[in-house]
Amino acid sequence: MAYTKFDLLQWMEPELSRAFVAKLRKRLYRPGQLIYQQGSPGTEMFRLVSGHVRISVLRPDGKHITYTLFEPGDCFGQTSLVDHEPRPQTTEASTAVEVGVLSRSAFVQLSTEFPSFDRTIMRLLSAQLRVVSHSYEGASLDAVTVRVARQILAVHRGLPSNGAATRAAGSASSASSTVRLSQSELAAMVGASRQSVNKVLQAFRQHGWIRIDYGGITVLDAAGIQQACNSQ
Repeated sequence: MAYTKFDLLQWMEPELSRAFVAKLRKRLYRPGQLIYQQGSPGTEMFRLVSGHVRISVLRPDGKHITYTLFEPGDCFGQTSLVDHEPRPQTTEASTAVEVGVLSRSAFVQLSTEFPSFDRTIMRLLSAQLRVVSHSYEGASLDAVTVRVARQILAVHRGLPSNGAATRAAGSASSASSTVRLSQSELAAMVGASRQSVNKVLQAFRQHGWIRIDYGGITVLDAAGIQQACNSQ
């Protein structure tokens, strides 16, 4: 079985894995539909079955940043079940989404029956904290060009969209693919203005690395974009 970076199943023994999956209840979301809102009570956690989910944080002044996209297999929403505090982020279906939903009562039951369940939750929290740390580091220290390049490559390769270091130069896939992110979404993910991101994208287009399409960006030369990652 192929696991994602945030899939709880990879840290579970077989008996716990079977019990966890058996307690999940199917739920569907439409593109653009909120899964939960920042500040709302948290009574469930989720495992993504299909589609993609965007996670973001909104400040009181109205500014927001999107710092990752969850992919099938990823688990999320566990924080409020651990600390009983309101949701720290907003999650939204980027596409049509199917999730498995674990209720608070099922969460408590698994924790009671399986001592190792709490350790798997700690592994998940740790993995997600590393993503937040990488995102903060990139937004604070990297130039906008580097942040945009890394984000495009992360989505192009199907990696967690976290601003972390990408593969070494020369290992980028040569196959073209369309990154389904608008310029506004990309700006939110890298913590920059839409105008600044557009300037970077136009430069990438002039190099022949990308094509800018309606509602997305087609990667034509991933190795070229990798050069921008190494330019800092």
